Amino acid sequence: MLATIDTTETNNTASNTDAKVAAEKAKAEEEAKAAAEKAKAEEEAKAAAEKAKAEEEAKVSNLAYDPFGPDRNCTDFSTGAEAQEFYIAAGGPSSDPHDLDRDNDGNACDWNP
Repeated sequence: MLATIDTTETNNTASNTDAKVAAEKAKAEEEAKAAAEKAKAEEEAKAAAEKAKAEEEAKVSNLAYDPFGPDRNCTDFSTGAEAQEFYIAAGGPSSDPHDLDRDNDGNACDWNP
């Protein structure tokens, strides 16, 4: 009967160890998920702040068109300088949602200052 008790205690210890390992793994996974969600939220907040800043800057300027509005083409602008100002307000040269800088030289509509 003594041997049976020892085996039961060993099984209980192994089960407790397995349960602790599983709980630690679950906790680590939960912490990693929370960290990833926090990083994503921070990234989204940063992007929203940058967009708000760009939109505010666009409001301050005298642009003929909203850089975040409908798509614009080079023919929409009367001067290269006007196209360039719009291009910069829309995020150029790092972002060119209106495809005004097709040759990727940092200047909208083949404008050369």
